[in-house]
Amino acid sequence: MVSMNPGTVISLVLSAFALLVSGATLYLTLLRKKAALVGCILAMTIPEAVDREDWNFEFALANTGDVELLLRDVDVDLPTGGLVPEIASAACPVVLGPGQVRSLALKLPNKFCRRISQSREPLTFKLHFFSSRGTAYISRASVTLTEGGIEAPKSNWAPFTLGRAVR
Repeated sequence: MVSMNPGTVISLVLSAFALLVSGATLYLTLLRKKAALVGCILAMTIPEAVDREDWNFEFALANTGDVELLLRDVDVDLPTGGLVPEIASAACPVVLGPGQVRSLALKLPNKFCRRISQSREPLTFKLHFFSSRGTAYISRASVTLTEGGIEAPKSNWAPFTLGRAVR
């Protein structure tokens, strides 16, 4: 039987631990790539009912993952269906690098938003993302529109995430 002194055993344990930490660091920095995003609504600008101006929505998008994300376009959905306007934004498409934060400004017609605010129906913005690995994602941000001095619900300002991959 071979006997080792305590200094040799401690040295072997520390070496094994250092090798384990080195392998984990290599995996996390070079091999593991994660797509992640956190977004929220920064501001909503509501014009007067008689104005022809659009309602403005400003979103903050932060790429918290370690792969690039492409925001291709944004759609609007209503839970009951129905006609919704197409959103045209000069900000789309936009690429978000890892750790990058961007704002996104969107506009919707005044008449449409007034009709939705009167029905108290939530409006869902669907943001279509693609990762640099070719995976598609859809993030959803629901907003309840209010007018006439009524304060917007706190849920409007809640953050949203990238969501699951779309197949």
